[in-house]
Amino acid sequence: MGITKDQIWAAADELQRLGQAPTLAAVREMLGATGSFSTIAPAMAEWRMQQAKTTGVKTPIPEAFSARMRQQAEHIWADALSVADDLISSERDALRVARKELESERSEMASLLDHAEAQLTAATTSQKEVESKNERLVEVITTARAELAGAQARLDEREQALLAERAERQSVQVMLVEARERLAMLEVDRRAQGNTR
Repeated sequence: MGITKDQIWAAADELQRLGQAPTLAAVREMLGATGSFSTIAPAMAEWRMQQAKTTGVKTPIPEAFSARMRQQAEHIWADALSVADDLISSERDALRVARKELESERSEMASLLDHAEAQLTAATTSQKEVESKNERLVEVITTARAELAGAQARLDEREQALLAERAERQSVQVMLVEARERLAMLEVDRRAQGNTR
């Protein structure tokens, strides 16, 4: 719930009683640093009007003094505007520089990102090529192993056939030796029979 006009007036009265100037900031502080100045200001303007009525009519400010004050206020206002323009111009320049730096950084980051994407694409392509080569090598090795197994089987068969052939040759040689021995014996017998006649 917002502060009320009565609370604002009570705070101003208390400040005045304590011998302090009831400024907007002092009243707000007295209220516990609550309430906005836009709420306090109208209530304080009304409080000051009430105070003016109760203390009597005050001496009006002389016109010459008011004119000089207006002149001073105009000079102060012009100086304030000049300072504000300088500050705004400086801030605008700083903002322009910061924006250029940001655009440069953004451009550099975009370039780095493009480069990283290109490297990733190249790496992915290279990996796919390596995987494809590996698959082909696996196929070649598998085929070579199958052919080697077949060749080994044929070699084993030939060795077995060769061993069988050697065994058969040895058997034939044995039979041939035996046949020669028989033939020699027959020849001996024949000669022996021929001599007896």
